[in-house]
Amino acid sequence: MDEVFRSRFSVLDINIESMSQELKDEGFVSNILEHARGVYLGFLGSTDRFEEEHDVGLLRISNGYTMCFGNDEADLWLWIIFYEHHNDPLIELAARAHEETHALHGMGKISLLQEKLADTGVNISFDELKDFWGCTPPQRELIAIIGSLFVLQENGYDVDEAIRRLKSTNPFYPFEQALLLYKAGTKNHIALVTIQ
Repeated sequence: MDEVFRSRFSVLDINIESMSQELKDEGFVSNILEHARGVYLGFLGSTDRFEEEHDVGLLRISNGYTMCFGNDEADLWLWIIFYEHHNDPLIELAARAHEETHALHGMGKISLLQEKLADTGVNISFDELKDFWGCTPPQRELIAIIGSLFVLQENGYDVDEAIRRLKSTNPFYPFEQALLLYKAGTKNHIALVTIQ
């Protein structure tokens, strides 16, 4: 009998079962860059290509990170997420939601977030961007920020204040665009997520 992987996306409050993909949430780590390097070493036995395959500059300023290791032939994929503690609980919660959203998207289940958003009155369509691997990095980040906004609002945070605080952690992410789409999705029409 084939193994069924059960993955819990705790802050998104989503559970999935899959025959080919699994989420491993490693929780809070002391240093994103060093932890990523260690995970890479553990799976591949060497860090020779680590800097070619991962943006070390981004890892130095990130609050969290998502990695994927897989086997095309066996169609087995492991998504690993982790994040750093921050002195702001909002940023910690946003980082967890952000990384969970990346993994959910990568596993081909972003429609589950779309359903949860709709259940709370936020109508955002990810239909054109379901394929994680077909998305550009800015598209992936936009979707992950929307996942963070959902979790933050569900936990009583004001999304405008959240974006203001999140922008201070990474000036390169499309925070304003995510906020505009999130708010547009609450105005009785569907916001289509597309970004070049």
